[in-house]
Amino acid sequence: MQKTFLQLVLPVFLLSLVACGYHFSGGARPDDPIRTVFVPILENETAETGLETRVTNDLIREFTREEKFRLARSSTGADVRLTGSIESLLDENAARRSSGDSALRRVRMVLSLELQDEDGRVLWSGDKITEHETYQVVEDNLAATQANKSQALSVLTARLAIKVRHRMEAYFEGF
Repeated sequence: MQKTFLQLVLPVFLLSLVACGYHFSGGARPDDPIRTVFVPILENETAETGLETRVTNDLIREFTREEKFRLARSSTGADVRLTGSIESLLDENAARRSSGDSALRRVRMVLSLELQDEDGRVLWSGDKITEHETYQVVEDNLAATQANKSQALSVLTARLAIKVRHRMEAYFEGF
């Protein structure tokens, strides 16, 4: 019994060690493992200046932080290309003071992204990926309120990048 168990479990265990490389398999997925990714600056359809750079940098950081992927300098040197746009950024009231003035505001961002292989074939797409974060409005201090909003945007864009990576991982099962 123990010998049969080892004959079954040992090969599966060894195979799992060998197969833990990060690659796509099956369906409309690439045949070769993804090693390099090109992430051009996203399109910014909002009025928030510089938001496209902030979101793009967080996506790059999230995809390269574990060193599973290398960042390609151009699309010609990449296995895949992640493109997309920031469709909206809404800054809305979240809570009011008794005077009626805003005490908390919420920024809500919507992204749409596509991951394409070298031939332009869409491997994954995420439409209307949404995240939000609240920030404190400091009475009579616009600079402090703007600093709070900037910090909220930093938290928001980092969380969006994580959400995108998790959605891709779930889709590709081991991205």
